[in-house]
Amino acid sequence: MNIYTTDEEQVEAIKNWWEENKNYVFIFIIVTIVALFATKMWRNSQAVAKDTASSSYTAMMAAIDKKDTQTAKNHAHTLINDYPRFIYAPMAALVLAKIAYQEKQYPQAEKHLQWVVENGKQEELVNIARLRLAKLQLANNAYQKALQLLSDIDESDKFAPMYIELRGDIYIAMQEQEKAIASFDKALLLYQGLQLDTKLLEMKRNNLGKPLLGETLVLQNNLSHASSIDGTTKAKLLQQNISHGNSVDDNVIGR
Repeated sequence: MNIYTTDEEQVEAIKNWWEENKNYVFIFIIVTIVALFATKMWRNSQAVAKDTASSSYTAMMAAIDKKDTQTAKNHAHTLINDYPRFIYAPMAALVLAKIAYQEKQYPQAEKHLQWVVENGKQEELVNIARLRLAKLQLANNAYQKALQLLSDIDESDKFAPMYIELRGDIYIAMQEQEKAIASFDKALLLYQGLQLDTKLLEMKRNNLGKPLLGETLVLQNNLSHASSIDGTTKAKLLQQNISHGNSVDDNVIGR
């Protein structure tokens, strides 16, 4: 049922509505335009920031190749301080940690690795930083700190066997042989399917004297035939130099 009896009444109702609401309409239009403009500006600024961060990272790596340590440090600090949300920041922190380690500035190296652990958004980088930090703490005899860092491990994670093997190394340093044996045995089991060389881990385990667990022995007989590894996963592990077959000096902070 039409509540308006004439066209004139309908036009009059529209005019009245407009008079009552035109200010709200104008405000809505202005707010919408401003929001769209601000969003576009923010996206543009993020694109510029990302490009700038990328350029700074490239310059940092070029400085490292030239052995210009101070310039590399300057670029790395810029990335961490000005662009912490981009992937280049944790990568720069890893570079700073390596430089500090090479300069025997171990507290600084630990500080940079801790920053990645606490602030990194990329799981791969956080895991690499955690491993290196724990190895650095082991080298500095901070055994309890290292164990705490390696606690609450998700055994389904591809980094889990590296964490657990490292726990075994820590227990050896603490002269807790039974815990070291348990850690090495578990690490050997978790390496199943990764097709990584476990000879050095087996040597460490055998040097502890007790025979391998039965299920571990079965695994050792089948490791050479394992084919379940994902190729991309293996490549990433090898690329990041986190294979367990390196010395502490080679693999604490990375090459």
